[in-house]
Amino acid sequence: MELILIGNPNVGKTTLFNCLTGASGTVGNWSGVTVEKYQGVIKGTQNVLVDLPGIYSLTPSSEDQGVVTRVLMTESYGGILNVVDANHLKRNLQLTIQLLETGVPILVVISMEDELAKKGQTLQINQLEKGLGVSVVQQNKGVDFLKQPLFQLVTKASWSLEYSKVVEDGICELLILLEAVPTKLNHRWLAIQMLEGNEGVFQKLNLPNEQVFRETINQIENQIIENQEAQSLKGAIFNGRRQFITNLCKECLKPQGTIQKNKIGLIDQGLTHPIYGLLSFLVMMWLIYFITFDLVGNPLSTGFSQVLDGWIMPRLSQFLVILGLKTESIIYRVLIEGVMVGFGGVLVFLPQILILFFCLSIMEASGYMARVVIVMDPLLMRFGLDGKAVIPLIIGLGCNVPAIMSTRTITDSKERFKTMMVLPFVSCSARVPIYVLMVTLFFSQYQGLIMMGLHVLSLVIALFSAKLLTVTVFNKRSPQFVLEVPPYRRPQFKNILIQTINRGTDFFQTAGKFIILGSIVLWFLQSTGPGGVYVASDASYLAVLGSMLAPFFVPIGLGTWQVASSLVIGFLAKELVASSLLIIGSGEEGVLSLFTPASALSFLTFSLLYIPCLATVGVMYRETQSLKLTLGMIGFGFGVAYLVSLMIYHVGQVWL
Repeated sequence: MELILIGNPNVGKTTLFNCLTGASGTVGNWSGVTVEKYQGVIKGTQNVLVDLPGIYSLTPSSEDQGVVTRVLMTESYGGILNVVDANHLKRNLQLTIQLLETGVPILVVISMEDELAKKGQTLQINQLEKGLGVSVVQQNKGVDFLKQPLFQLVTKASWSLEYSKVVEDGICELLILLEAVPTKLNHRWLAIQMLEGNEGVFQKLNLPNEQVFRETINQIENQIIENQEAQSLKGAIFNGRRQFITNLCKECLKPQGTIQKNKIGLIDQGLTHPIYGLLSFLVMMWLIYFITFDLVGNPLSTGFSQVLDGWIMPRLSQFLVILGLKTESIIYRVLIEGVMVGFGGVLVFLPQILILFFCLSIMEASGYMARVVIVMDPLLMRFGLDGKAVIPLIIGLGCNVPAIMSTRTITDSKERFKTMMVLPFVSCSARVPIYVLMVTLFFSQYQGLIMMGLHVLSLVIALFSAKLLTVTVFNKRSPQFVLEVPPYRRPQFKNILIQTINRGTDFFQTAGKFIILGSIVLWFLQSTGPGGVYVASDASYLAVLGSMLAPFFVPIGLGTWQVASSLVIGFLAKELVASSLLIIGSGEEGVLSLFTPASALSFLTFSLLYIPCLATVGVMYRETQSLKLTLGMIGFGFGVAYLVSLMIYHVGQVWL
């Protein structure tokens, strides 16, 4: 049997999921959509538990919220676990009522009772059960206390809330129309969802006479407005539920104990202040960045690299020789120089990825991330970006791959895709070797200025590109998001660790296969040519490809096959651009002969902005499941890089 886990954001669904499944969950995407799902098997049973995105209502305002309606209408499941935050009971019960109206067996799980106690209140569970007509259990009682009622879920008499006369008359009219619709779903629930404006219901039912339904709904809404019952039909239904919930809460919530003073109000004022909040966030991100890429991450990556080069590679080489492979054979060199090099490239990044996600998970679980979004949203909104885009933009300074993955926190799909398209403009750490090489050779007197200018340019291009996409491709601005500011909570180390491992595994499986495949392709391009195998670099297929592309780069000062080839290699991994230039040019003297100061500046700019690495492209496709969007990101980035480099090259010819 499959059970689905539903609740508002920040109510403790993840904690409950991990307790029930023992953290045996797997991550994937819903078929046909890009929203992540998380599922696992409940310990000691064969029952599957699926954790759905946190929502406030079944009426969707974003892709992840629309998934819940989609699951309720199309998936096969045996019951619902509805997690309800006792500290925000009135708001949470709005969703509970919508779920009760489905007629599906439901178990309500109460969380956050400790927060309610701080307000000097207690929840009468028996009264809540009586009012809702379903079993209610307390999460703080433990997993064993929860399992018994969980396995006794049965379909009870259909729960029904009586609305105003106009709404009830409208429900009756829709019920008559629904009699001709072949569906096993609760007709009254479908009618209410239609009246609320749930477009997901219309899409899934595929009504032959949809216009008749919509005209009926419009008539009912006009009557609601004329009677001054509410400003909309949805508002009238909300008011009916609110009245029921208000009466129920009066019976369920009782005073007990003393109200604890809010000791963190001043802290919140500082963390959400436009200036102090921004400074606090910058300090926090600097600390995370320092831990991830300097204090812990780089030493681990260096250690991984040393183990790979000094222990794994020699032993693998010996093993292949024992198997009978000759060191000059194609299979041997492909495995060593292709597959293992690619595998090592993934392995080197993994420590930073894990540490970064661990730190960010702590920020999310503690409640601090919500304060960051509040501070950054007004600034980013001017450039057409969601406030939650600040985290991917910061992460992108380290690596674009986890930055793309971290856009999952942006609920609206259009905002998420727009953020993904501009993230490759952010200068990742893999581009630093290119900067160091070119700046040292051509701009030694202005190294600090050039390096700072490149990073500033990357952020400026990213922001203005977002603005351009907002007024063109994504010209319909999404509604301002509503963000609940959760209370500060102590992160649970086990949950943070599980989440980090799952994300790291996801990264390794996703990005790794693209890099390994790309490494094999690159080896063949570098080592083979029209003349055979193991040819000189200038006679390889890579040189042939570079020669074909070189004329295209002439207008921006990069019209040699050596430079064009290095840019092709940069598509595999940006770290390889500098080393490939030195190899192809036979040292620094050769590199100096390939560029002028103006073309060197153009090369720096183009390397900063053009097509991201293969791993980033692979993750982009994995996250969007859209070849069109992925190719659009590549084309948009290449176009912007070419235009900006063209301007810089011609200005550089005048001034340098």
